[in-house]
Amino acid sequence: MMAPTTRTAALLALAAGSLALVACAAPAPAVPAVDLGQAAGADVIPRSGPGVPAPTAAPGLDGEYRVAAGEAAVVTLTVAGDRIDVLDVATEPGWRQVEDQRSSGEIDMTFVRDALVVSLDVEVDDGRLETDVDIESPAAPGAVTYDVAGAGSVTVEATGDRVLLVGQEAAAGWVATVDEQELAEGEVEIRFRDDGASRTVDFDADIDDGELTVDIDSRTGRDYAAPPVR
Repeated sequence: MMAPTTRTAALLALAAGSLALVACAAPAPAVPAVDLGQAAGADVIPRSGPGVPAPTAAPGLDGEYRVAAGEAAVVTLTVAGDRIDVLDVATEPGWRQVEDQRSSGEIDMTFVRDALVVSLDVEVDDGRLETDVDIESPAAPGAVTYDVAGAGSVTVEATGDRVLLVGQEAAAGWVATVDEQELAEGEVEIRFRDDGASRTVDFDADIDDGELTVDIDSRTGRDYAAPPVR
């Protein structure tokens, strides 16, 4: 994820600025995801392959990070090797933290506001930094826009028991791939890749028992698998 500087951009974002997103309905308020940029001056972890030994630690991940748990809170933490330490949890007005579990290599937090639930999991696992944000809300009409951890933006709309993809945009340096089969089945799955930095962000949205569930899962570092060259 002189002392490394605090991340102020969205997760893994390498360029500042807002992203334009085409929508069929009135603009919906953006829902922040995760801010997990790479530490200043850190080396990019090489992908595995011939002549590239797999790292046994995560030196390029060391630093201080600001991780946004959706719109519920911002968690400031430090990563050093395989250790995570929480420096601060700033909960947004109206939200309440109901879970806070911490170990040396993982944190789990849950926040609630009325019928909204946001869960955050951050883990350093075998040289890989993983950040998962789960957002659960009633499947109400209207489009909602999500910032996908700095990799891009996605707007979805709940219609009955289906999720419609209103629009998506990849940030500079990222490539987005939409799963067309999942779209046909009423779910939205999009993978954002930054192959040069060995990073992926997966956006998944579906409806279960009247709840719109959005998962934004980020991975960086060891065991990154880029798609084959065509």
